[in-house]
This record gives sequence, structure tokens and C-alpha cells, in this order.
Amino acid sequence: MEDNHKTSYLSRCQEMKKCYIQLGKRYNIPYDLIKYIYNHTRKISTNEMKKLIIYHNNMIMFKLITSPFDQYDRIEYNKYDKQIERIRTWKKKYDYINGWDGFNNDILFQYRIPDGKGCEWAINKSPIRKVIYKDDNYIFLDIREKIIIELKILSEENYLWERNEVDGSLTPAKIKLKIKYLNKSPFNEIYEDYDDFLTHKGTEEQYIHCLVIDRFGEASGL
Repeated sequence: MEDNHKTSYLSRCQEMKKCYIQLGKRYNIPYDLIKYIYNHTRKISTNEMKKLIIYHNNMIMFKLITSPFDQYDRIEYNKYDKQIERIRTWKKKYDYINGWDGFNNDILFQYRIPDGKGCEWAINKSPIRKVIYKDDNYIFLDIREKIIIELKILSEENYLWERNEVDGSLTPAKIKLKIKYLNKSPFNEIYEDYDDFLTHKGTEEQYIHCLVIDRFGEASGL
């Protein structure tokens, strides 16, 4: 059976232009009019994309960068029992601002970050990335921080190992076993053990602080 599929070597923009030209030829539309419609459509699409980028830029910095007028204790000494109220307050602000078109027009929080910096700086320096130790527990003001730590552990080489039940040899733990370890173990222990490993990473004592995971997902010293 003949394959009618043809591979195009044109870019997306070139393919779009080709479609407009073909449309003009089919319906006998003057070339100048087709060119005007194409340019107008491209302009609208570009403006909409620009507004979308500005909107998400503003929302990221609105969430991550605090104002000098925010309550100091909610930023530096945020307590666990106040976190729910803090989220509710932010949600009210978000609902109000989300319906305001001005959030799409200009990057409103540029004055809060250094010259030449952008959202990456805001993400790295945000005070809600802090980890609080309270009542013998590590509390993350932003749950994404916990996820980032877990991803770092999953990708960490020469940290988590598994033992062959036949000959007792050690090999790097498989990803499924690492995930079982993260799901089964108390996060306080996970966090402290990994922090201890990072403290000695690259030194002669590195392997002393590695962990061996058994088939149940429980870890012990190497």
C-alpha cells in the first residue's frame, strides 16, 4: 500500500504561510488581503502570548516575593497553625487579582528584584522556601520544596544502595526501591540522613553516611 504521508521540512511559520497562500488561491482572495490577514492574525497571537507570559510572571512573583508591608512574623517566623490562614489570605488576593486585566499588561513586581534578574531569582530567594523545625518535625512553607528534595534524593548517585540477598554484594538502589524508601520512611529521618550525607559528600567519610535499603523500603547505615 502506497504511503501518502510526506515529511515537511518547512518550519511551523512557513507551513502557516503556505496554508494562507493555498487558501487564497482556492477562494481567489487577493494576495495583499491574504498577507494582511496573516500579519494581523500573527500580531494578535503574539500579543496574546506576551500577555500570558506577563500574567504568569506576575503570578509567580506575587506568590514568592513578599512586600515590605507584609506582616513580618508571617514571613520569618511563620508557624504551622497560621499556615492555613496565610493560604486563605493569599487565595483571597489571588481571586481578586485574577479577574483584573492589569495583571496581563505589565510586570508589576519588577521593582522588587535586582536589575537583570527575573523569575528564577524570585524562586531561589523566596522566603517561603524556608524549612521550619517545630515540635520535632520539619515543616515546609511550600510543599514543592519537599518534592524538590525528594527528586534530588532520587537522582543522587552513590547514596542509596541495595544488597543482593544471595551473595551480599551492594549495588546502587533501583528507582522503584528508592521511591518505596521515600514513601515508607518518616520524612524527618529522610531529611536528616540526606543532609548528613551532603555534609560529608566528596570527603573520605562519604560512604559511611550512605544508606542500604531492604526490600521493604527501610534503610540502614552502609
